Amino acid sequence: MDIPAFLDCRDPEKLADKAEPFGIRPDGWLDLMAQAADLHPITRACMGFHLWSLAGLGQQGDRMEAAATAVRIAQ
Repeated sequence: MDIPAFLDCRDPEKLADKAEPFGIRPDGWLDLMAQAADLHPITRACMGFHLWSLAGLGQQGDRMEAAATAVRIAQ
């Protein structure tokens, strides 16, 4: 799954020197979600929702993508 392409997310042209490019951030989130594969789907959905912004995947204050992803995980 290519999360940046799916979400149509791109980094600004000028990133801070120490900032991690957006293309790398979803990989960390996916790795954590894969480690939680044995958990109940609702637990995984809550975890994914919480980790979404911590992984730097959402826009400031926007939780819609995280919520939609959590719904898909819980199904």
